[in-house]
Amino acid sequence: MEILANKVVRFTNAFSPHSYIDIIEQVSDTVYPLIHTERRPHLTMELPTLFSSKDNLAAVRLRSMCLSDMLSPITQYMSVYNIEKMVPKKDFITVSKLIPNSSMEAHVDDKDVASDNFICMAYINDNFTGGELNFPEIGIAYKPSAGDIIIYQAKEKHEVLELTDGNRYTFGYGLRGPID
Repeated sequence: MEILANKVVRFTNAFSPHSYIDIIEQVSDTVYPLIHTERRPHLTMELPTLFSSKDNLAAVRLRSMCLSDMLSPITQYMSVYNIEKMVPKKDFITVSKLIPNSSMEAHVDDKDVASDNFICMAYINDNFTGGELNFPEIGIAYKPSAGDIIIYQAKEKHEVLELTDGNRYTFGYGLRGPID
């Protein structure tokens, strides 16, 4: 675990990214498509956090992999920052495929500046050009490495710089709290 800035943490080689892209594409082709959504410039799959009647074996496997791979970094993050209780921000895991000539404008995921809400982003591949995660207000630009996880406060302004070559795959999960 490496603290890059206040409550922006990188877990290097946190999980094995092998087979993720194949299973994401399989799930996208059969059950939960990677599609353009109004609020995101990249292809997005909203994979339900819990089992769904739409699930096939590939979807169950992908969900299990994502949750399993995020668990230890989330637990460590909560321990370091004395966060006792959290709940999912949404009822799905966001699986993303950023394609060439795409970027994401600077934004915050949560405008509640008093909260400890955070985002856990896992990077599946690094065979692309561009696509850095940039935190403009704290001066951090991170070039994703396959198998890394970044956890940051949802109120932290961030952007994804233009992807110029290749596809960039990630999955992410938001948590909110603390709760009573």
